[in-house]
Amino acid sequence: MTSVAGVGAVALTATRDLTGWEQRSFLATLQPCLIALSAATVAARVAVDPGTWPVLSPGEWIASVGFLVAGIAVGDLVSRRVPVRAAALITWGLALCGAVITLVDAPLSMS
Repeated sequence: MTSVAGVGAVALTATRDLTGWEQRSFLATLQPCLIALSAATVAARVAVDPGTWPVLSPGEWIASVGFLVAGIAVGDLVSRRVPVRAAALITWGLALCGAVITLVDAPLSMS
């Protein structure tokens, strides 16, 4: 669901709630899983159609890596200050927002 439709977070978040998976360990486990899944998806798409690799300038690649590192640093700081229950609700909110965006974007991109 994540690599095909971009809505895997809803299923994963529901699994977390149904199994009683603690929020911090859930996110710590989820990050490497999603990184591996995303990398495999990109590799498969590029293997099938090399033209799908994004053409970015060196500055854009550097900015992308910089934003990634900044996001990790900010996330680490925020995770120490946000209560677990609030983090769980934020996770649900982001998962549902992503699903809604996908549901709205898909029909619009087909026209």
